[in-house]
Amino acid sequence: MLRLLNIEELESVLTQIPRLIRLYEKKESTFVQTVKDWLEQLEKVLENNRMQACSDIAILKGSLISIERGLLPQGIEFSSHKTHRKVMDAVAVETLKKANELITSLIKGSLTQINEAERYIRQISPLAERKGLFNPPEDSVTDRSIYLKETWQRLLADPDLCNICLHIKGLVSSQDILILLDRAMSN
Repeated sequence: MLRLLNIEELESVLTQIPRLIRLYEKKESTFVQTVKDWLEQLEKVLENNRMQACSDIAILKGSLISIERGLLPQGIEFSSHKTHRKVMDAVAVETLKKANELITSLIKGSLTQINEAERYIRQISPLAERKGLFNPPEDSVTDRSIYLKETWQRLLADPDLCNICLHIKGLVSSQDILILLDRAMSN
């Protein structure tokens, strides 16, 4: 399962796709190179997170490079005169589509679990706050991460909230729980 920060990093890279499509729409000569740079950035993010999908992205980038070197892909048809640039642009757009589908499918399951855990944390937050479980003890340390860990332990120990907390614990990692808890408490 992917962690929240991994998913957010991948989503951040995906949010650049509209900018790339605008380059294509404006027929910018830098479009294909910008797509290759974007694929390289995505590949590095996946590699840094030790995700096998980095090889799939490398292959997509390789297909763009092969087009630049003159290899024509099968299955691309044009209604008007076919130029090298049109072929490159078409393959670059198709590459973006495939990369987007790959990353979206990669994060889909984990994102569903994280969203469910976040929803549960938001649901228990008002009750936990009313019960004083968000209030640090008098002798508590001011370090935020320690405070969050202590708060989570208080939530787990509460008889009214322990079942839902155990469910949350089954959905996401302990690091993600603390991040989601911090965000819920900050709202």
